[in-house]
Amino acid sequence: MHRFFLSAVFAGVLGGSLARADTQDTQDDCVQVDDIALKITACTAAIESGTWSGANLAWAFSNCGLGFRRSGNLKRALQDYNEAIRLRPDYPDAYGNRAFLLDLMGKHPEAIADWKTALRQGGKERVKRAQTYLRDKGFYNGAIDGAYGPISQKALRACIYAENC
Repeated sequence: MHRFFLSAVFAGVLGGSLARADTQDTQDDCVQVDDIALKITACTAAIESGTWSGANLAWAFSNCGLGFRRSGNLKRALQDYNEAIRLRPDYPDAYGNRAFLLDLMGKHPEAIADWKTALRQGGKERVKRAQTYLRDKGFYNGAIDGAYGPISQKALRACIYAENC
């Protein structure tokens, strides 16, 4: 409401810069994590805006999927993650998000495949984050080195099938 009022007041003065601000607000609202309804609304607006297209739109679908997953609409979340991956097959965040969702849905083999893809595409920093998480959960006791080798793979597989992961 407040944002709408300010937009209406300054629309004539700011012109094109206001449109850029609205685009940034939409993007910020889509990636935030505190308000699920705002996240879904903003991501949907970003998708429908025409501002982004192709691979540059994958972020909005992936974030929209996060909103739908958190709202409990797992089927819609899966559709959005699939679209993000279709638009950008080299997007590790979308694979990681879909892996988490597939695990929640009890589709463990598919989840493991997506985790492997996300870790392979995400590089050493993503693998280090995964190793740290797995260590903190008690599944991994190897080095936090960013190498996705047999020890990391075994820990990931054990974690995915466990209740506390």
